[in-house]
Amino acid sequence: MTPSPPLIFFTLSVPDKGPSILEAVLKIILMNGWPALVFAAFFPGYVPADILEGVESPRLEPFVLCTGIEGADGIALSAGGVLYVAAESQGKVYRIDPPGIPVVVAEGLRHPEGLAVAGECSLLVTEDVDGGRILLVTPEESLRVLAGGLAFPEGVAAGGGRVLFTESSAETGFPPPFRTGVGRVGDEEPLFSSLYLWSLSDMVVDDKGTIYACNESSGFPLVRESVIRIDADTGEWSVFARDLKSCEGICSTPGSFFPLLVVEEDTGNGSGRLVSVDSSGNITVLARGFGNLEDVAVDEYGRIFVSEDSSGRILMLIPRTSGGRTGTSPELE
Repeated sequence: MTPSPPLIFFTLSVPDKGPSILEAVLKIILMNGWPALVFAAFFPGYVPADILEGVESPRLEPFVLCTGIEGADGIALSAGGVLYVAAESQGKVYRIDPPGIPVVVAEGLRHPEGLAVAGECSLLVTEDVDGGRILLVTPEESLRVLAGGLAFPEGVAAGGGRVLFTESSAETGFPPPFRTGVGRVGDEEPLFSSLYLWSLSDMVVDDKGTIYACNESSGFPLVRESVIRIDADTGEWSVFARDLKSCEGICSTPGSFFPLLVVEEDTGNGSGRLVSVDSSGNITVLARGFGNLEDVAVDEYGRIFVSEDSSGRILMLIPRTSGGRTGTSPELE
């Protein structure tokens, strides 16, 4: 049975200042065909602007959600499904309103990179510069400085009632070894610190306070460590996953935490890749053929959002369905 065109979806999703319902429907049909309307019916919230060419994935359908976000970097999803993006080159943070319209919620920042949701509508933001800050953007779009004078903070997360962040001296461009670590807002001493070939970037925290941090130096000569697991109480650490390249962004799966989704910024020739990592650290390739990737987020419907720094695009990958159920992407050969 063929579903009826989801006119209610467009009525609910198209912003007041955006295109009319008819214009939105016609645009989706002309650019993507009727299948896009079927996707819209079953995956409410975001309307794909264009089918993405060049990305290889057996069970994920890639779309361009929005463009023009220069230096697209950290992304975050609220519990209510609101998508936020940091534009490092523009010094701004955007909220992406359906159907892919960027709205500025903070500006005048210095290289905003890491994003994390704090509560329902507030955002944590890092400034990836020497002397960088950890900022809180409130629902009223005001800025509050939580910490300052940091060494190129990148990742940020809220866990156990504390705000955690990563730092790395690799940003200075000096030759290795690099000093990198994880700190907590309000603590003078780092929770974890290493003088090695590592450069910690994005991270996530589980409900027990365990940190999973990406090492963006992974794939360099002699560096196989890709995701580092750190106990937030003791600072003890172990290598959780190996052999990724330029491990840049990471997120957990809503409701289950695992599998983790990780983006590799550049696996060679500027080509980014999306992988999943299970609770044992096993890696499965989900999609490849992107430009330089920076961050990743996934919602309760299984839709995956990634930021492409090199193009300024935010991409959305929707699971292709089988028997009406969301499929799990197998490893690419």
